Amino acid sequence: MTYCPSCGAEIGDHLEYCPSCGAQINAEDKNKIPKPGHDEIQMAKSGHAQFQQELPQLVQRNYLIWFLLSYLTGVVMFIYMYFVFDDLNKLDKYPKPAGVKSTYLDQNTVILYIVLYFLGFGIIANYLVNSKKYGMFNDYLDTHPQKQNKLPSKKYIKLMIVRDILGFLMSGVGMVFYFIFLIGFDMLNIGSGIPTFSNAMLIMSIIAIVLTGICFVAVMIIAIYLIVLDFRWQEAMNERVRIIDPNFIKKDFL
Repeated sequence: MTYCPSCGAEIGDHLEYCPSCGAQINAEDKNKIPKPGHDEIQMAKSGHAQFQQELPQLVQRNYLIWFLLSYLTGVVMFIYMYFVFDDLNKLDKYPKPAGVKSTYLDQNTVILYIVLYFLGFGIIANYLVNSKKYGMFNDYLDTHPQKQNKLPSKKYIKLMIVRDILGFLMSGVGMVFYFIFLIGFDMLNIGSGIPTFSNAMLIMSIIAIVLTGICFVAVMIIAIYLIVLDFRWQEAMNERVRIIDPNFIKKDFL
C-alpha cells in the first residue's frame, strides 16, 4: 500500500496521483515513501473521508439500454445526452494533477444544444454535442498521468462529416435520377404510345442507381460504426470511473 507524501492518505498502488489531494505520485518514489504513524494515518483517513463525502458520486452507465430506449422513443436521447455532460462535470470536480484539461460544460450550454434539436437545427446541434463530448474527454485523458486501456475515438467528428457528405451526395444523385426518369423518355416515340428511354438516358439512370446504392451502403456502415464508437466512449468513461472512485454506483439498467 502507498501513502500520499502530501496529505498521508492511503492510496492504491496502481494510482499515480492522490485521490484525496491530487498530488502526483511518481512510480520510482513509491517505495521510498515511509508509512505514516498511526495518528497521521487516522487524521488522513478522516480528512480523506470528509473530502470524499463532498465529491459527487460517479456512475457507470449501460449504453446499450440507453441506445435502445433512444431508438424506440427519441426523447430518451436527450436525457442520456444530459447525463453524459453531467457525468463529465462530476468527473471534473475530482482532484487531478496540474495541467489536466477540464471536462466541465455549463448546463445552460447543454440545454441550448437540446433546444437547437427541437428548433430543427439537429445537424448543427449534433456536431456541437459530439465535438464537446469527445473533445473534452479525449483532452482530459491525453493530459492525465493516470492512463487507461479503453479510449474514446478521435475520429468521430471526421466520420460524421464523411457520413453527412455521402448523405447529401446520395440525395443529389437521387434527384438527378428522378429528373432523368421524368425527361428521359424519347419524345419522338411518345406518339406511338410506348415511351422508351434513349440509350444515353438509360446508361445515366443505371449510373445514378449504382451511385445512390453505394452512397446508401456507405452511409449505413458509417452510421453503425458511429454507434459502436458511442458504446466505446461510454465504456471508456466507465473505466475512468472505476479508476477514480472505488465506491462508484454501477447502473446495470441505465
